[in-house]
Amino acid sequence: MDNVTSDTMKRQLTTSQLTDHQFYILKAFIKQFLPKTGTKRHHSGNELEFISAALNRLFARNFGFHLKPDQVLNAFQTLDYEIFNKTKEVDSKYIASKIYVEIDPTTLRELRSTTYGDNPRANQSSLQFKRQQQERIDSFKSSIPNA
Repeated sequence: MDNVTSDTMKRQLTTSQLTDHQFYILKAFIKQFLPKTGTKRHHSGNELEFISAALNRLFARNFGFHLKPDQVLNAFQTLDYEIFNKTKEVDSKYIASKIYVEIDPTTLRELRSTTYGDNPRANQSSLQFKRQQQERIDSFKSSIPNA
């Protein structure tokens, strides 16, 4: 039983880590699509959990691999993005802290919208913009060897 558990844990560790090539794709994507803003705004769209969920959705759909928050944070840190947190006391026993990254949340939301189906009630300009975003992602993907 211990060997089975140990083998399972090793497999989980191996699959949870990005390969060098996957990490390269993540960093290149961030540099191209999520430039530094130079601001320290606290917004739900530039909070690490939201960024990670959005990038995970994008990468699963477009590149065939998943991302975890620690991997996304590591990529931003490697690229020297400003990482900051906001801490607040919720009650006398609990402190809430969120991690933020200096990116434009609107850009990330626009990219994330490409992972959802078309809304039949959306206007044509919104649908066209969404298609243009997907074309940008496809162009990026074709520029990366073995992506």
